[in-house]
Amino acid sequence: MGRRTWMSTLVTDAPPVDCFYAYPTVDVVANPVLQIGSTPPDPRPEDVAVTLSQVGRFAPQCRLFVPLYRQIAYTSILTTPLTGLKTGVMDVEQAWDSYWEHDNIDPATRRRRGVVVLGHSQGTIVADQLIQDRFDGNPETTAQLVSAVLLGGNVQVPIGAPSGGGNDPASTFQHVPACERASTTAPVPTGCVVAYSSFNEAEGQAPGPTIFGRNDAPGHKILCSNPAALLDGVPATEAKPVDAYFPNAGLLHGDSRNPTGSLGLVLLGFTPETGPTGFTHYQGPGTIRCASSGNAQFTISWLQVSGADSYVTSPRYSPFGTHVADFSITAGDLARLITAQTRRWQSAR
Repeated sequence: MGRRTWMSTLVTDAPPVDCFYAYPTVDVVANPVLQIGSTPPDPRPEDVAVTLSQVGRFAPQCRLFVPLYRQIAYTSILTTPLTGLKTGVMDVEQAWDSYWEHDNIDPATRRRRGVVVLGHSQGTIVADQLIQDRFDGNPETTAQLVSAVLLGGNVQVPIGAPSGGGNDPASTFQHVPACERASTTAPVPTGCVVAYSSFNEAEGQAPGPTIFGRNDAPGHKILCSNPAALLDGVPATEAKPVDAYFPNAGLLHGDSRNPTGSLGLVLLGFTPETGPTGFTHYQGPGTIRCASSGNAQFTISWLQVSGADSYVTSPRYSPFGTHVADFSITAGDLARLITAQTRRWQSAR
C-alpha cells in the first residue's frame, strides 16, 4: 500500500498541526471484493462524504490526512471477529509510516509537526491499534501527539487511573492517558485520549443491551470524555449545552428522495436537513454529560444526550444509541478543544 494509500489529504498552509483520521464502517460490500495480497481499495463517494461530515469542520485546525483502508464490510460487521481487522490495521499503519516519513516534518521549520489521531466505530478500533503500535511507550511519537479523539468504540481504562501504567493487559493503552482536567485553572491536557459513545436515553434510563460503552473487566470501565467539560475544567458528569453540527443533505450528495446520499445504508435513523450550507449548527436545546450504570458483572459508560430530540433523531433504546451522530453531537466542542490542545502543545514545546 505505502505512500499512495490516501483517500484524501486536505492540506492548507495555515493549520499548525495535522489530523490523521480513520473513518467508520462505510463499505456496504468488501472493497475490494477479494481482500487478498496488497490490492488497495478504490475511492468511493461514501468515503469522502463520511470524512467531510465527521471531521471536515476540523480543517481550519489541522491538515487532514485520510488513508483508505480495507474494512470489514457493513453487511458482515456483526458476524466477523475483530481479528478480521488485521488487513485494515496493516493498511492504516503503512499509511501512518508514510505520513511520518514524508509529511510530518514541517518543510519550513524542519521540525516534526503535532498530530491529532481521530477515529470512529471500526475506525476507532483500527486507530486504537495504531496508537498501541506506534505511540504507546514510544517517546518520539508521543511527543508529537496533540490528542487522540476515538469515538464510538470502547477505550478501556482502570477505575481511578488514566491508563494501564505498563502492566495492565485489560487497559487499551498502557502509557497514553485519558484526557482529564481537574479545574478551570489546570492546563488543557494534551497527548491524551478523548473517547465516548453517545446515547439519547430517557433521564434515569441506562442503555439496554449494547456493545458500546459496556465493560466486563473487573476494576475497569469504558472511558467517557465530555469535550465541553474538558474545555471548562469541570467533571465529565456535569451537564453542558449541546454545540452540534449535523451534515446537510448536500454535503452527503443527497436529494429529496435519498437525503443521506451515498451513506443511506450507514446513516439509518438519521434525517439530514436540506439547507444551503454544509452543516446545520445546533447550540441547544439539549445537554451532554457522561453517565454510568452497572452491577457486579459489568458496567456501562456513555455520553448522555438529553433534551435534543428535535434534531438527534435516533430512536431511544436502540443498541446503537446515537452512534452515527457521535462526532456531530459535539463537533463544536471538539473543534474548540483541538484548538485549545494545539495551543497548549505549541506553548509546551
